[in-house]
Amino acid sequence: MKVLIACFSQTGNTEKIARAVQDELSKGHEVELSRIDQIEPDVAGGYDLVFVGSPCHAGDLSAQAKSFLTGLPQQGAFALAGFITHSSSAYERAGFEKCITTFETISKGKEIPFLGSFDCQGYLSPEIQPYVKKARKVTDAQWDTIIEEMTGHPDAEDEKKARQFARTVIEKI
Repeated sequence: MKVLIACFSQTGNTEKIARAVQDELSKGHEVELSRIDQIEPDVAGGYDLVFVGSPCHAGDLSAQAKSFLTGLPQQGAFALAGFITHSSSAYERAGFEKCITTFETISKGKEIPFLGSFDCQGYLSPEIQPYVKKARKVTDAQWDTIIEEMTGHPDAEDEKKARQFARTVIEKI
């Protein structure tokens, strides 16, 4: 099976998950990993399965990932799966749920089978931490707890879960 993993990553979080998916699927499939800004969406037609990875920006997929998804061919002969990294706690699904909805909505509109999505917490880059703190309207103490929680993510356990997700997606085809 030919698999394309297309991801957008600014801080390395999403790329780390993309590499875990690539490592897992490379065991029995032909896998290409590419940055979204280095390929055109129409190449997806040459694959059986396309994974799209994105950080969560302002509660939704990055503009780059949305642009790639909307550029995918209508009724492609491939299936789609997604993965996201975000700064929300695993218990705060509302912080990243729109990302999942965007994957589902675009897939449905393009009549592309969507096989699911994976998410995990990632460390928020220091330069944008003040903006996120302000948007969340949290105290300094609450923010310190949030930063402590996200430090080190994605970690080995997140990568393990991403590999399991990749196996689960492959089993659906």
